[in-house]
Amino acid sequence: MLVTEGQIDADYYVLCRVPEDALDSEGWVTVEMLGGATKEMVLNREPIQSPNYGHYYHAVSNEFLLELPSPEDVHPV
Repeated sequence: MLVTEGQIDADYYVLCRVPEDALDSEGWVTVEMLGGATKEMVLNREPIQSPNYGHYYHAVSNEFLLELPSPEDVHPV
């Protein structure tokens, strides 16, 4: 998960991906949510300079992402 330095303005980040076969026959798209990271987890990573664009970003490796709760465990606030 890459978050651009200076643009960290959320309390929680979720890494998602759109699979190649994401579009179903009715036009709906499936998005896979792979894991999450708190703002503190992101800020605790040393900024790395992008070789292509020159800006800096914080990187949280996939193995350190937090497991997301199941849909049944999520309740509106």
